[in-house]
Amino acid sequence: MSDKRSALRLVSLISGKGGVGKSILAFNLAERLAASGYRILLIDGDLAFPNLHILANAAPLGGIAEYADGRLGLTEATTTLNDNLSLLAGVATTDIFNDQTPSLNSELLAQVQREAETFDLAICDLPSGTSGEAAGLVARSDLAMIVLIPELTSISDAFGLYKMLNAKGLSSKAQLLVNGAKDRLEVDYIQDKFRLIADKFIGSSPDLIGWIPADQAIRRSLGAQRPVAVHEPDSDAAQAIEALARRLAERLGRGAEDDRTNQSPKTKDSLAKADIGD
Repeated sequence: MSDKRSALRLVSLISGKGGVGKSILAFNLAERLAASGYRILLIDGDLAFPNLHILANAAPLGGIAEYADGRLGLTEATTTLNDNLSLLAGVATTDIFNDQTPSLNSELLAQVQREAETFDLAICDLPSGTSGEAAGLVARSDLAMIVLIPELTSISDAFGLYKMLNAKGLSSKAQLLVNGAKDRLEVDYIQDKFRLIADKFIGSSPDLIGWIPADQAIRRSLGAQRPVAVHEPDSDAAQAIEALARRLAERLGRGAEDDRTNQSPKTKDSLAKADIGD
């Protein structure tokens, strides 16, 4: 790209199909990173069906639509969720089928990165699918986590997304994140299936950055509109998300070594879930 990259690091969550829990993971990861002291900008990139403000129990007065057309600057378009976490929401109205609603594109995302000077890291929930615009958004990202669930159709759709990224020269940015797994054996099965397909038809396969166990605590936290680590901090899902947040901080953030020295034994055990595939 010709434009200078901002210091703001960007982690995108992507998927080949909807219904894999991508938005839920984006919200919970952003909250855990913010709880660790990082200044996080959470971006809802799905302007047609935005839902991060619902998960956060927030009522945005503006968002990406208003920022894109110049009605609001970035500061005014973001909604503060806590001292370290702000949300750049999707459309602020319920008229989601308005033809005038802008789409999140790579130029707009680049503008956000340039102007988000007060943040350490951005977590972006991107729309599902394999469009060319999706590739442009991944190109802006430092890391793109392909979220999939333990279903053959999800594995197939995730492979199609990885194949598209590989054709665009972006496969090095992608890693797998398995959501809703029963146990480690199921994660290994999914990773082996994906690797077998990818190696056969592409010649390469992505690493596994981590996995989140199936846990009813997620459903209960959704009902309460609270992060799972706040609602049920001792749950398996909360511990796994905490571990993954630490891993992202280690790779992309600052001060990760200090964070790691303060881990509880249970958190250290959960970190193994995020280390699978290295």
